Amino acid sequence: MAARKDERSAVPMPSVTSDSSTDTDEPGTTGHNPSLGGGGFGLAGLVWPAPGGKPGGKSKQAPPSTRRKTQNILNVACALDGADMQLLPSTFRALERELHLRPQHLSQLSLYQSLFQSLSAPVWGYLADRYSRQTVLSYGCILWGVITIVLAASTTLWEMVVLRALNGIALASVGPLSQSMIADLFGVEERGGAFGWVQLSQNVGAIVGGVATTSVSQMYILGVSGWRVGFMVVGLMSIGLGVFVSMSYLSLPRHAPTKGDDSPTASKSPSEGGQGVRAKVVRGMLREVRKIRLIARKPTFWGVVMQGIFGGIPWNAMAFFTMWFQYVGFADYQAAIVWAALQAGGGLGGLLGGYVGDSLARWNENLGRPLAAQLSVALGIPVTALILQIIPRSPDWYVAFLIGMFLLGLVAAWCPAATNRPILTDIVDPADRATIFAWLLAIEGAAAAVFGAPSVAILAEVFFGYKMSTLDVKTMSEETRIHNVNALANSLTLSMMLPWSICFFIYGSLHFTYRHDRLRANKEAYTPVIRTDDTAPSDKTFLTEESPLNPDRHSSTSSADEQSPRQKMLDRMESGSGDVGPVAAERDGDGHGHQRALFGGKSRERRSSPQDSKG
Repeated sequence: MAARKDERSAVPMPSVTSDSSTDTDEPGTTGHNPSLGGGGFGLAGLVWPAPGGKPGGKSKQAPPSTRRKTQNILNVACALDGADMQLLPSTFRALERELHLRPQHLSQLSLYQSLFQSLSAPVWGYLADRYSRQTVLSYGCILWGVITIVLAASTTLWEMVVLRALNGIALASVGPLSQSMIADLFGVEERGGAFGWVQLSQNVGAIVGGVATTSVSQMYILGVSGWRVGFMVVGLMSIGLGVFVSMSYLSLPRHAPTKGDDSPTASKSPSEGGQGVRAKVVRGMLREVRKIRLIARKPTFWGVVMQGIFGGIPWNAMAFFTMWFQYVGFADYQAAIVWAALQAGGGLGGLLGGYVGDSLARWNENLGRPLAAQLSVALGIPVTALILQIIPRSPDWYVAFLIGMFLLGLVAAWCPAATNRPILTDIVDPADRATIFAWLLAIEGAAAAVFGAPSVAILAEVFFGYKMSTLDVKTMSEETRIHNVNALANSLTLSMMLPWSICFFIYGSLHFTYRHDRLRANKEAYTPVIRTDDTAPSDKTFLTEESPLNPDRHSSTSSADEQSPRQKMLDRMESGSGDVGPVAAERDGDGHGHQRALFGGKSRERRSSPQDSKG
């Protein structure tokens, strides 16, 4: 019994501690950790999040009003992002007439913007993980606003190519920032809906920007081409949003920095500042390589990447839809409204898909989200065929096109909110979400930029004989109009249906990989530190709301009939059982006992002498 008493005393009982690491979103600050509450009560090095910042409280997240304000600002940023991305497709026909640009020239503009946007996304993700995300978002909005205004004054193809590339770099700030913020603001069971609102906001912006720009694109307003006015308006709104973001207080919680983190949010010793910028850059590059190497070991990540490579092609190819409807014979405002129907359906579809994904995940957390994506793809393919190949290509079928485009957006837009973003959130370390999201966007965007709109242009001109014309659709010959309508329709059909068919089977592979990678990520994300000596812990592991070790994920209070998971683990440790769940007692060959944390493959041990187990 004496030995048992000594063994129990070697494991300290939970005690309240206020020694929490910095976890704010502003560089150079220290103090309270908003994502974990006021303090923590822990098993020495194993630190559980406290129920709240005050005794008896329970506040793991920011106040609802602050969260709503932050999400609303993110939604506005995504709406402007959608409006800006719609500026170019809405003006294809106007650019063809005014600047004599062929479809391949127009696809080059889309290519360079999307390509540079994708390649620069990891840089924005790196900045978002290490600096104030509010500041990064503000600068990104102002930068893309200025470039958009300058773009309105361009007169040659190469001016537009350079400016669209720079604009893509600035636009890349929104994706990684918004996705990492949403992942930190909302819990596991709410993220699908939150991502759905982000997608809805982006589609609303695309609707407003697309309808307004297309309607005035071939007009003159105070002697200025309408498409140039549209660019200037969106640019001014982007600058205004950037200024507003810089002056606002946003709730942007972060997870606690890990050991060795040299981010601005982590504390630094005075001597570290003298190491120079080069050492910090090298450490940052090595850390990014390590992140990619770790996530690349998970097959689910590659499944998400592969579906992104093929799944982004149809949406990028849809840039030619507005031009196609104009060739069908619709007026500019009619073509804009039909395109807006797609965006409206896509916005509601993203929101619907988020809730469908959440519902199916509650039904089966391993199979639900991949199944939601397969349903979306399976429904989108026949609707695409209906629009491009079955409905007669005549202005008389305007209502049919309107309904078809709305249905296409409604059923084909589930995947990002229902599957891609939530799954990636589940398998990625919380501290690395912005960076990994950025790399995913880079890969997806680069593939979509190379194979999306360019594939439509090449197929239309090379294989289906599209003929460039500077004449108005009403004045060109009927033969040329019908020929171009058919060429664009066939090109769009191949560029959309074939990639989506491949995506269906890629999503099917997630049924076999997601469960294993999700459980492995839960174990690897937070390795508990069990200290059984009398010294103070040298480092701590912070458990987030979704961590499987966090008792508050399962129950906030314990009753007489049902103990909390934390209390059960403590009881097993006090009773001296050989297996205490996350900690197992083992004995090695030299007779020394040790306790091993069974999470993440990297164990932390406490060795004891053979005398500890005698008696």
